[in-house]
Amino acid sequence: MMRDIIRDKKRQVLKSGIIIFLLFLFCFSSTSFKPGIKINEAVENPDSLRNDLNIFRDKLNAIFPSLNRYLDKKATDHLFDSCYASINKNTTETDLFNMIKFIMSAVKDGHLSATPSLKMVNYFNEKAVFFPLKLVFIEDKTYVISSSLSGLPPGTEIVSIGKRPIDQIRKELFKFTVSDGYIETKKYKVLDNSFPFYYFRVYGEQKQFDVEYRTKKGKLRYIKIDAVPIGKFPQLETEPDHLLDLSFTGDVTILTIKSFDRSALKETNEDLPSYIDKSFQAIYYKKARNLIIDVRGNGGGRDLYGSLLYSYLTNNPFSYYRSLTSKTSDLPYDQFTSPATSYNNLDISMLENIGPQEFKLKSIAHPNLNPMEPNRTNFKGKIWFLTDGLSFSVTAEFCALAKSNNLGVFIGEETGGGYEGNTSGANVEVILPYTGISVSIPTIRYEMDVIKAEVAGRGVIPDHIVKPGIKDVINKKDVQMEFAIKLATGK
Repeated sequence: MMRDIIRDKKRQVLKSGIIIFLLFLFCFSSTSFKPGIKINEAVENPDSLRNDLNIFRDKLNAIFPSLNRYLDKKATDHLFDSCYASINKNTTETDLFNMIKFIMSAVKDGHLSATPSLKMVNYFNEKAVFFPLKLVFIEDKTYVISSSLSGLPPGTEIVSIGKRPIDQIRKELFKFTVSDGYIETKKYKVLDNSFPFYYFRVYGEQKQFDVEYRTKKGKLRYIKIDAVPIGKFPQLETEPDHLLDLSFTGDVTILTIKSFDRSALKETNEDLPSYIDKSFQAIYYKKARNLIIDVRGNGGGRDLYGSLLYSYLTNNPFSYYRSLTSKTSDLPYDQFTSPATSYNNLDISMLENIGPQEFKLKSIAHPNLNPMEPNRTNFKGKIWFLTDGLSFSVTAEFCALAKSNNLGVFIGEETGGGYEGNTSGANVEVILPYTGISVSIPTIRYEMDVIKAEVAGRGVIPDHIVKPGIKDVINKKDVQMEFAIKLATGK
Protein backbone atom coordinates (compact mmCIF):
# COMPACT_ATOMS: atom_id res chain seq x y z
CA MET A 1 0.00 0.00 0.00
CA MET A 2 1.12 3.60 -0.44
CA ARG A 3 1.52 3.99 3.31
CA ASP A 4 5.03 2.54 3.11
CA ILE A 5 5.91 4.67 0.07
CA ILE A 6 4.88 7.87 1.84
CA ARG A 7 6.81 6.79 4.91
CA ASP A 8 9.86 6.26 2.70
CA LYS A 9 9.57 9.80 1.34
CA LYS A 10 9.45 11.16 4.88
CA ARG A 11 12.46 9.08 5.85
CA GLN A 12 14.44 10.62 2.98
CA VAL A 13 13.51 14.13 4.12
CA LEU A 14 14.43 13.26 7.69
CA LYS A 15 17.85 12.07 6.57
CA SER A 16 18.40 15.33 4.69
CA GLY A 17 18.01 17.25 7.96
CA ILE A 18 14.64 18.86 7.25
CA ILE A 19 12.92 17.47 10.29
CA ILE A 20 10.55 20.21 11.40
CA PHE A 21 7.75 19.75 8.97
CA LEU A 22 7.21 16.06 9.34
CA LEU A 23 6.00 16.58 12.89
CA PHE A 24 2.43 17.78 12.35
CA LEU A 25 2.75 21.39 13.48
CA PHE A 26 -0.09 23.71 14.47
CA CYS A 27 -0.33 27.27 15.78
CA PHE A 28 -3.79 28.37 16.80
CA SER A 29 -6.59 27.66 19.25
CA SER A 30 -10.20 26.49 18.76
CA THR A 31 -11.66 28.11 15.63
CA SER A 32 -10.31 31.56 16.36
CA PHE A 33 -6.85 32.00 14.91
CA LYS A 34 -4.21 33.91 16.80
CA PRO A 35 -1.29 35.60 15.02
CA GLY A 36 1.48 33.10 15.76
CA ILE A 37 4.86 33.61 14.13
CA LYS A 38 5.33 35.95 11.17
CA ILE A 39 7.84 34.21 8.99
CA ASN A 40 6.56 36.23 6.06
CA GLU A 41 4.59 39.43 5.76
CA ALA A 42 0.88 39.59 5.01
CA VAL A 43 0.13 38.70 1.43
CA GLU A 44 -0.77 41.43 -1.02
CA ASN A 45 -3.99 39.74 -2.08
CA PRO A 46 -5.95 37.80 0.58
CA ASP A 47 -8.12 36.35 -2.18
CA SER A 48 -5.13 34.26 -3.25
CA LEU A 49 -5.05 32.63 0.18
CA ARG A 50 -8.80 32.12 0.10
CA ASN A 51 -8.44 30.41 -3.26
CA ASP A 52 -5.79 28.04 -1.87
CA LEU A 53 -8.05 27.18 1.04
CA ASN A 54 -10.96 26.52 -1.31
CA ILE A 55 -8.81 24.24 -3.46
CA PHE A 56 -7.92 22.23 -0.36
CA ARG A 57 -11.58 22.10 0.68
CA ASP A 58 -12.78 21.04 -2.77
CA LYS A 59 -10.16 18.31 -3.00
CA LEU A 60 -11.09 16.88 0.38
CA ASN A 61 -14.75 16.88 -0.59
CA ALA A 62 -13.95 15.19 -3.89
CA ILE A 63 -11.56 12.38 -2.88
CA PHE A 64 -11.29 11.99 0.90
CA PRO A 65 -13.77 9.24 1.90
CA SER A 66 -13.77 9.90 5.66
CA LEU A 67 -14.34 13.64 5.86
CA ASN A 68 -17.38 13.06 8.06
CA ARG A 69 -16.26 9.90 9.83
CA TYR A 70 -15.87 11.73 13.15
CA LEU A 71 -17.10 15.24 12.31
CA ASP A 72 -20.56 15.66 10.77
CA LYS A 73 -21.10 17.71 7.62
CA LYS A 74 -22.58 20.71 9.45
CA ALA A 75 -19.57 20.94 11.75
CA THR A 76 -17.16 20.40 8.85
CA ASP A 77 -18.77 23.16 6.80
CA HIS A 78 -18.69 25.52 9.78
CA LEU A 79 -15.00 24.75 10.29
CA PHE A 80 -14.09 25.62 6.70
CA ASP A 81 -16.36 28.68 6.66
CA SER A 82 -14.78 30.01 9.85
CA CYS A 83 -11.29 29.58 8.44
CA TYR A 84 -12.30 31.28 5.21
CA ALA A 85 -13.90 34.22 7.04
CA SER A 86 -10.79 34.72 9.19
CA ILE A 87 -8.57 35.48 6.16
CA ASN A 88 -7.94 39.21 5.81
CA LYS A 89 -5.26 41.69 4.78
CA ASN A 90 -3.10 40.70 7.77
CA THR A 91 -3.16 36.96 7.03
CA THR A 92 0.15 35.36 6.09
CA GLU A 93 1.12 32.19 4.28
CA THR A 94 2.02 30.75 7.67
CA ASP A 95 -1.47 31.45 8.97
CA LEU A 96 -2.97 29.53 6.06
CA PHE A 97 -0.72 26.57 6.70
CA ASN A 98 -1.88 26.57 10.32
CA MET A 99 -5.51 26.62 9.24
CA ILE A 100 -4.95 23.58 7.05
CA LYS A 101 -3.25 21.71 9.87
CA PHE A 102 -6.05 22.62 12.25
CA ILE A 103 -8.65 21.29 9.84
CA MET A 104 -6.73 18.05 9.43
CA SER A 105 -6.60 17.67 13.19
CA ALA A 106 -10.33 18.33 13.56
CA VAL A 107 -11.12 15.68 10.93
CA LYS A 108 -9.30 13.18 13.18
CA ASP A 109 -7.47 11.15 10.59
CA GLY A 110 -3.86 10.25 11.26
CA HIS A 111 -2.94 9.72 7.60
CA LEU A 112 -3.68 13.28 6.44
CA SER A 113 -0.59 15.46 6.19
CA ALA A 114 0.66 18.80 4.89
CA THR A 115 4.07 20.19 4.02
CA PRO A 116 4.85 23.94 3.98
CA SER A 117 6.48 25.88 1.19
CA LEU A 118 10.23 25.81 0.66
CA LYS A 119 10.44 29.35 2.04
CA MET A 120 8.99 28.20 5.34
CA VAL A 121 11.22 25.14 5.41
CA ASN A 122 14.31 27.28 4.91
CA TYR A 123 13.32 29.63 7.72
CA PHE A 124 12.94 26.84 10.23
CA ASN A 125 16.20 25.19 9.27
CA GLU A 126 18.30 28.33 8.94
CA LYS A 127 16.90 30.97 11.31
CA ALA A 128 14.36 29.64 13.80
CA VAL A 129 15.15 28.89 17.46
CA PHE A 130 13.29 26.53 19.78
CA PHE A 131 12.67 25.42 23.36
CA PRO A 132 15.90 23.53 24.20
CA LEU A 133 14.74 20.66 26.42
CA LYS A 134 13.54 17.18 25.51
CA LEU A 135 10.52 16.38 27.67
CA VAL A 136 8.41 13.33 28.44
CA PHE A 137 4.72 13.56 29.31
CA ILE A 138 3.39 11.07 31.83
CA GLU A 139 -0.30 11.59 32.59
CA ASP A 140 -0.61 15.13 34.00
CA LYS A 141 3.10 15.48 34.81
CA THR A 142 5.98 16.53 32.58
CA TYR A 143 9.66 15.76 33.09
CA VAL A 144 13.03 16.63 31.56
CA ILE A 145 14.66 13.72 29.74
CA SER A 146 17.54 15.46 28.02
CA SER A 147 19.22 18.73 28.99
CA SER A 148 22.63 20.39 28.95
CA LEU A 149 21.65 22.55 31.94
CA SER A 150 23.07 21.48 35.31
CA GLY A 151 20.06 22.93 37.11
CA LEU A 152 17.62 20.78 35.13
CA PRO A 153 18.93 17.20 35.13
CA PRO A 154 16.88 14.31 33.72
CA GLY A 155 13.89 13.62 35.92
CA THR A 156 13.27 17.27 36.80
CA GLU A 157 9.54 18.04 36.84
CA ILE A 158 8.53 21.03 34.72
CA VAL A 159 5.66 22.99 36.30
CA SER A 160 5.17 25.88 33.87
CA ILE A 161 6.65 27.63 30.84
CA GLY A 162 6.06 31.34 30.35
CA LYS A 163 3.77 31.31 33.41
CA ARG A 164 1.46 28.82 31.70
CA PRO A 165 0.93 25.58 33.65
CA ILE A 166 2.53 22.75 31.72
CA ASP A 167 -0.61 20.63 31.84
CA GLN A 168 -2.54 23.51 30.30
CA ILE A 169 0.08 23.68 27.57
CA ARG A 170 -0.18 19.94 26.98
CA LYS A 171 -3.95 20.10 26.65
CA GLU A 172 -3.64 23.00 24.22
CA LEU A 173 -1.13 21.15 22.06
CA PHE A 174 -3.28 18.02 22.15
CA LYS A 175 -5.94 19.97 20.27
CA PHE A 176 -3.58 20.18 17.32
CA THR A 177 -1.87 16.79 17.26
CA VAL A 178 -3.41 14.48 14.67
CA SER A 179 -4.49 10.98 15.59
CA ASP A 180 -7.20 8.59 14.52
CA GLY A 181 -10.48 9.37 16.24
CA TYR A 182 -10.26 10.27 19.91
CA ILE A 183 -7.05 8.41 20.73
CA GLU A 184 -4.64 10.27 23.03
CA THR A 185 -1.82 7.77 23.52
CA LYS A 186 -0.35 8.71 20.16
CA LYS A 187 -0.57 12.38 21.06
CA TYR A 188 1.54 11.75 24.16
CA LYS A 189 4.15 9.97 22.06
CA VAL A 190 4.20 12.74 19.46
CA LEU A 191 4.76 15.41 22.11
CA ASP A 192 7.49 13.32 23.71
CA ASN A 193 9.35 13.46 20.39
CA SER A 194 8.50 16.95 19.20
CA PHE A 195 7.30 19.23 21.98
CA PRO A 196 9.59 22.18 21.02
CA PHE A 197 8.12 22.30 17.52
CA TYR A 198 4.54 22.21 18.72
CA TYR A 199 5.25 24.84 21.35
CA PHE A 200 6.82 27.04 18.68
CA ARG A 201 3.78 26.82 16.45
CA VAL A 202 1.21 27.41 19.15
CA TYR A 203 2.91 30.10 21.23
CA GLY A 204 5.24 31.70 18.71
CA GLU A 205 9.00 31.99 18.43
CA GLN A 206 10.78 33.07 21.62
CA LYS A 207 14.41 33.85 22.30
CA GLN A 208 14.18 32.96 26.00
CA PHE A 209 11.88 30.92 28.24
CA ASP A 210 10.83 31.42 31.85
CA VAL A 211 10.64 27.89 33.26
CA GLU A 212 9.21 26.89 36.62
CA TYR A 213 10.37 23.52 37.93
CA ARG A 214 10.22 21.38 41.04
CA THR A 215 13.36 20.31 42.88
CA LYS A 216 13.89 16.81 44.24
CA LYS A 217 12.87 18.17 47.64
CA GLY A 218 9.59 19.40 46.18
CA LYS A 219 10.39 23.13 46.19
CA LEU A 220 9.46 25.37 43.26
CA ARG A 221 12.25 27.21 41.46
CA TYR A 222 12.51 29.43 38.37
CA ILE A 223 15.12 29.57 35.63
CA LYS A 224 15.55 31.44 32.37
CA ILE A 225 16.83 29.36 29.47
CA ASP A 226 17.80 30.45 25.97
CA ALA A 227 16.27 29.08 22.79
CA VAL A 228 18.48 27.08 20.42
CA PRO A 229 18.58 26.53 16.64
CA ILE A 230 17.71 23.14 15.22
CA GLY A 231 21.37 22.12 15.01
CA LYS A 232 21.66 22.27 18.81
CA PHE A 233 18.32 20.68 19.52
CA PRO A 234 18.23 17.48 21.66
CA GLN A 235 18.44 14.55 19.31
CA LEU A 236 15.50 12.27 18.62
CA GLU A 237 16.08 8.59 19.25
CA THR A 238 17.72 6.92 16.29
CA GLU A 239 16.18 3.93 14.57
CA PRO A 240 17.47 0.55 15.82
CA ASP A 241 19.92 -1.54 13.81
CA HIS A 242 17.38 -4.36 13.63
CA LEU A 243 13.61 -4.12 13.44
CA LEU A 244 12.88 -7.84 13.86
CA ASP A 245 13.94 -10.07 16.73
CA LEU A 246 13.14 -13.51 18.11
CA SER A 247 14.38 -14.68 21.49
CA PHE A 248 13.74 -17.66 23.75
CA THR A 249 13.92 -16.99 27.48
CA GLY A 250 13.02 -19.98 29.57
CA ASP A 251 9.39 -20.80 28.95
CA VAL A 252 8.74 -17.54 27.12
CA THR A 253 9.30 -16.69 23.46
CA ILE A 254 9.48 -13.02 22.48
CA LEU A 255 8.86 -11.89 18.89
CA THR A 256 9.59 -8.20 18.33
CA ILE A 257 8.38 -6.45 15.18
CA LYS A 258 9.26 -2.76 15.12
CA SER A 259 8.04 -2.10 11.59
CA PHE A 260 5.90 -3.45 8.76
CA ASP A 261 7.49 -0.88 6.45
CA ARG A 262 9.37 -2.51 3.57
CA SER A 263 11.60 0.53 3.07
CA ALA A 264 12.69 0.57 6.70
CA LEU A 265 13.21 -3.20 6.69
CA LYS A 266 15.26 -2.96 3.51
CA GLU A 267 17.57 -0.43 5.18
CA THR A 268 18.29 -2.97 7.93
CA ASN A 269 18.62 -5.82 5.41
CA GLU A 270 15.60 -7.65 6.80
CA ASP A 271 12.80 -9.42 4.95
CA LEU A 272 9.67 -9.74 7.07
CA PRO A 273 7.88 -12.65 5.30
CA SER A 274 11.02 -14.78 5.40
CA TYR A 275 11.80 -13.83 8.99
CA ILE A 276 8.26 -14.54 10.19
CA ASP A 277 8.21 -17.93 8.47
CA LYS A 278 11.56 -18.99 9.93
CA SER A 279 10.58 -17.68 13.37
CA PHE A 280 7.38 -19.67 13.55
CA GLN A 281 9.12 -22.77 12.26
CA ALA A 282 11.58 -22.39 15.13
CA ILE A 283 8.74 -21.77 17.57
CA TYR A 284 6.91 -24.84 16.22
CA TYR A 285 9.87 -27.19 16.53
CA LYS A 286 10.75 -25.92 20.02
CA LYS A 287 7.14 -26.58 21.03
CA ALA A 288 6.99 -23.14 22.64
CA ARG A 289 3.79 -22.51 24.56
CA ASN A 290 4.03 -18.86 25.65
CA LEU A 291 4.55 -16.13 23.05
CA ILE A 292 4.93 -12.39 23.59
CA ILE A 293 4.49 -10.29 20.44
CA ASP A 294 5.92 -6.79 20.83
CA VAL A 295 4.61 -4.25 18.28
CA ARG A 296 5.28 -1.11 20.34
CA GLY A 297 6.61 1.73 18.21
CA ASN A 298 5.52 -0.04 15.01
CA GLY A 299 4.00 2.69 12.85
CA GLY A 300 2.75 0.26 10.20
CA GLY A 301 3.65 -0.29 6.54
CA ARG A 302 2.49 -3.01 4.17
CA ASP A 303 -1.09 -4.35 4.49
CA LEU A 304 -0.19 -7.93 3.66
CA TYR A 305 2.34 -8.08 6.50
CA GLY A 306 -0.46 -7.59 9.02
CA SER A 307 -2.59 -10.42 7.63
CA LEU A 308 0.51 -12.59 7.19
CA LEU A 309 1.46 -12.32 10.86
CA TYR A 310 -2.13 -12.95 11.89
CA SER A 311 -2.22 -16.17 9.83
CA TYR A 312 0.51 -17.63 12.06
CA LEU A 313 -1.51 -16.95 15.23
CA THR A 314 -4.96 -18.35 14.45
CA ASN A 315 -6.33 -21.86 14.10
CA ASN A 316 -9.31 -20.76 12.02
CA PRO A 317 -9.96 -19.31 8.56
CA PHE A 318 -10.40 -15.56 8.85
CA SER A 319 -11.53 -12.41 7.11
CA TYR A 320 -9.32 -9.34 7.45
CA TYR A 321 -11.01 -6.34 5.79
CA ARG A 322 -14.78 -6.03 5.77
CA SER A 323 -14.64 -3.43 3.00
CA LEU A 324 -12.49 -0.93 1.15
CA THR A 325 -14.30 2.09 -0.28
CA SER A 326 -13.45 5.24 -2.17
CA LYS A 327 -15.25 8.50 -2.79
CA THR A 328 -14.22 8.58 -6.43
CA SER A 329 -13.27 6.26 -9.27
CA ASP A 330 -10.70 8.82 -10.44
CA LEU A 331 -7.86 7.33 -8.39
CA PRO A 332 -4.08 7.46 -8.97
CA TYR A 333 -4.07 3.94 -10.41
CA ASP A 334 -0.39 4.14 -11.32
CA GLN A 335 0.35 4.11 -7.58
CA PHE A 336 -1.72 0.96 -6.91
CA THR A 337 0.63 -1.45 -8.68
CA SER A 338 1.50 -4.73 -6.96
CA PRO A 339 5.25 -3.99 -6.64
CA ALA A 340 4.43 -0.78 -4.75
CA THR A 341 1.39 -1.79 -2.69
CA SER A 342 -0.64 -4.74 -1.45
CA TYR A 343 -3.23 -4.14 -4.19
CA ASN A 344 -3.62 -6.35 -7.26
CA ASN A 345 -2.77 -3.69 -9.85
CA LEU A 346 -5.96 -1.78 -9.16
CA ASP A 347 -7.88 -0.46 -12.15
CA ILE A 348 -11.32 1.07 -12.64
CA SER A 349 -12.92 -2.29 -13.42
CA MET A 350 -12.23 -3.36 -9.83
CA LEU A 351 -14.53 -0.64 -8.45
CA GLU A 352 -18.29 -0.92 -8.07
CA ASN A 353 -20.43 2.21 -7.80
CA ILE A 354 -22.70 1.69 -4.77
CA GLY A 355 -24.03 5.21 -4.25
CA PRO A 356 -23.39 8.94 -4.79
CA GLN A 357 -19.65 9.49 -4.36
CA GLU A 358 -19.17 5.96 -3.05
CA PHE A 359 -17.31 3.14 -4.74
CA LYS A 360 -16.65 -0.30 -3.30
CA LEU A 361 -13.48 -2.17 -4.20
CA LYS A 362 -14.22 -5.69 -5.42
CA SER A 363 -12.54 -8.67 -3.77
CA ILE A 364 -10.14 -8.99 -6.71
CA ALA A 365 -8.68 -5.58 -5.85
CA HIS A 366 -6.91 -6.59 -2.63
CA PRO A 367 -5.89 -9.98 -1.18
CA ASN A 368 -7.06 -8.95 2.30
CA LEU A 369 -10.65 -8.72 1.02
CA ASN A 370 -10.74 -12.49 0.51
CA PRO A 371 -11.13 -15.33 3.05
CA MET A 372 -7.73 -16.40 4.41
CA GLU A 373 -6.40 -19.59 5.95
CA PRO A 374 -4.15 -20.13 8.98
CA ASN A 375 -0.53 -20.99 8.28
CA ARG A 376 0.54 -24.62 8.57
CA THR A 377 3.00 -23.74 11.37
CA ASN A 378 0.53 -21.56 13.23
CA PHE A 379 1.13 -21.01 16.92
CA LYS A 380 -1.22 -22.89 19.28
CA GLY A 381 -0.13 -21.62 22.67
CA LYS A 382 -0.87 -18.55 24.75
CA ILE A 383 -0.18 -15.09 23.34
CA TRP A 384 0.51 -11.72 24.96
CA PHE A 385 0.57 -8.54 22.84
CA LEU A 386 2.54 -5.41 23.77
CA THR A 387 1.22 -2.15 22.27
CA ASP A 388 1.61 1.61 22.68
CA GLY A 389 0.50 4.88 21.11
CA LEU A 390 2.87 4.45 18.18
CA SER A 391 1.26 1.14 17.16
CA PHE A 392 -0.39 2.71 14.14
CA SER A 393 -1.88 2.00 10.70
CA VAL A 394 -1.32 -1.64 9.64
CA THR A 395 -0.11 -2.46 13.15
CA ALA A 396 -3.35 -1.17 14.64
CA GLU A 397 -5.28 -3.20 12.03
CA PHE A 398 -3.47 -6.38 13.03
CA CYS A 399 -4.08 -5.67 16.72
CA ALA A 400 -7.77 -4.96 16.08
CA LEU A 401 -8.31 -8.33 14.44
CA ALA A 402 -6.36 -10.13 17.17
CA LYS A 403 -8.36 -8.35 19.86
CA SER A 404 -11.70 -8.96 18.15
CA ASN A 405 -11.01 -12.69 17.88
CA ASN A 406 -9.59 -13.04 21.40
CA LEU A 407 -6.22 -14.36 20.27
CA GLY A 408 -4.47 -13.24 23.43
CA VAL A 409 -3.99 -10.71 26.21
CA PHE A 410 -3.06 -7.09 25.42
CA ILE A 411 -0.63 -5.21 27.66
CA GLY A 412 0.69 -1.65 27.60
CA GLU A 413 -1.12 1.32 26.10
CA GLU A 414 -3.97 1.92 23.66
CA THR A 415 -2.90 1.63 20.03
CA GLY A 416 -2.47 4.87 18.09
CA GLY A 417 -4.59 3.63 15.17
CA GLY A 418 -8.34 3.15 15.11
CA TYR A 419 -9.88 -0.22 15.99
CA GLU A 420 -12.62 -0.02 13.34
CA GLY A 421 -10.25 1.00 10.57
CA ASN A 422 -8.52 3.99 9.02
CA THR A 423 -8.25 6.01 5.84
CA SER A 424 -5.06 5.53 3.85
CA GLY A 425 -4.22 3.83 0.57
CA ALA A 426 -2.62 5.75 -2.28
CA ASN A 427 -2.37 9.43 -1.41
CA VAL A 428 -3.08 12.29 -3.79
CA GLU A 429 -0.56 15.10 -3.47
CA VAL A 430 -1.98 18.59 -4.08
CA ILE A 431 0.24 21.67 -4.28
CA LEU A 432 -1.71 24.84 -3.54
CA PRO A 433 -0.81 27.25 -6.36
CA TYR A 434 -0.32 30.53 -4.47
CA THR A 435 1.52 29.42 -1.33
CA GLY A 436 3.18 26.24 -2.54
CA ILE A 437 1.84 24.36 0.49
CA SER A 438 1.51 20.65 -0.28
CA VAL A 439 -1.29 18.53 1.14
CA SER A 440 -1.41 14.73 1.05
CA ILE A 441 -4.86 13.14 1.02
CA PRO A 442 -5.50 9.37 1.38
CA THR A 443 -8.15 7.93 -0.93
CA ILE A 444 -9.27 4.57 0.54
CA ARG A 445 -11.42 3.99 3.60
CA TYR A 446 -10.61 0.74 5.42
CA GLU A 447 -13.17 -1.10 7.53
CA MET A 448 -11.84 -3.97 9.61
CA ASP A 449 -13.80 -7.22 9.92
CA VAL A 450 -14.10 -6.93 13.70
CA ILE A 451 -16.89 -7.05 16.24
CA LYS A 452 -18.43 -3.65 16.94
CA ALA A 453 -16.45 -1.44 19.28
CA GLU A 454 -17.98 -0.50 22.61
CA VAL A 455 -16.78 3.08 22.08
CA ALA A 456 -16.31 4.42 18.54
CA GLY A 457 -13.17 6.24 17.53
CA ARG A 458 -10.75 4.47 19.85
CA GLY A 459 -7.87 2.08 19.35
CA VAL A 460 -7.29 -1.34 20.88
CA ILE A 461 -7.47 -0.78 24.63
CA PRO A 462 -5.24 -3.25 26.52
CA ASP A 463 -6.55 -5.76 29.03
CA HIS A 464 -3.77 -4.55 31.33
CA ILE A 465 -2.83 -0.88 31.03
CA VAL A 466 0.81 -0.56 32.07
CA LYS A 467 2.68 2.74 31.81
CA PRO A 468 6.27 3.48 32.81
CA GLY A 469 6.99 6.10 35.46
CA ILE A 470 9.70 8.72 35.14
CA LYS A 471 12.28 6.57 36.96
CA ASP A 472 11.52 3.71 34.59
CA VAL A 473 12.01 5.99 31.58
CA ILE A 474 15.32 7.38 32.87
CA ASN A 475 16.64 3.95 33.82
CA LYS A 476 15.29 2.44 30.58
CA LYS A 477 13.36 -0.14 32.58
CA ASP A 478 10.84 -1.94 30.40
CA VAL A 479 8.01 -2.39 32.91
CA GLN A 480 5.57 -3.43 30.18
CA MET A 481 7.75 -6.31 29.04
CA GLU A 482 8.43 -7.31 32.63
CA PHE A 483 4.70 -7.40 33.31
CA ALA A 484 4.08 -9.54 30.23
CA ILE A 485 6.81 -12.01 31.23
CA LYS A 486 5.33 -12.31 34.73
CA LEU A 487 1.93 -13.13 33.26
CA ALA A 488 3.42 -15.58 30.76
CA THR A 489 5.39 -17.43 33.42
CA GLY A 490 2.72 -17.23 36.09
CA LYS A 491 5.16 -15.61 38.52
